[in-house]
Amino acid sequence: YERKICDRLLHDSGENLFDAVICYDLSRWSRDNLRSKTNLKVLEKNGIEFYEGTKKYDLSNHDDTFIIGMMTEINERAAKEIKAKTCESKITRAQDGWAVSSPKCLPWGRTFDNDKKKEFASVFNRWGLKDGAKERMNTIVDRYISGETTKALAEELGIYPSNLLKIFRTCLGTKWNRTFSSPKRCEKVSVEIPIPALIDDEKKIEKVMETIESKK
Repeated sequence: YERKICDRLLHDSGENLFDAVICYDLSRWSRDNLRSKTNLKVLEKNGIEFYEGTKKYDLSNHDDTFIIGMMTEINERAAKEIKAKTCESKITRAQDGWAVSSPKCLPWGRTFDNDKKKEFASVFNRWGLKDGAKERMNTIVDRYISGETTKALAEELGIYPSNLLKIFRTCLGTKWNRTFSSPKRCEKVSVEIPIPALIDDEKKIEKVMETIESKK
């Protein structure tokens, strides 16, 4: 969203709609130095003055653009460090069994109590099942194994067929696999989170997987 606003500002800078850009702080201008340099060139070309608060930077002056660039590099590094630490925190929490997701992104039919003020015997006890979810998914799975299409079953659940197949593949049982792209480790980290099962019968889950394969 912020990039769209910035792109519009750059476009409007060539339409004589304003003559200056004022930032509260250089960190609010950009945390991407390459993009910052490109955007400042556009402002300079269109004769737009650039301010940090009341301090004016001359975009045609190498010393001023050097200062902006240096501060943007520092801010970019700080933003990347925050992102890396946040990711590592999420990985650690996921390894401890926390959902590390908004309610909308939880596996289908599950709930998670994220209130740290409440005490539970274990993190697993924070997980729950929505009313009727287990019974409903068992019925859906039985009908799928019996030959009904994912399209018809998905419509009944109010989701896309691809999402129903994802549920079948990833979260019918007691495990939910999350993958995090770790900037610090420069690799993807997979974490298996214990969750309450929708289907208790492992053989039925295996049958679902076989049915998926047979319909490819």
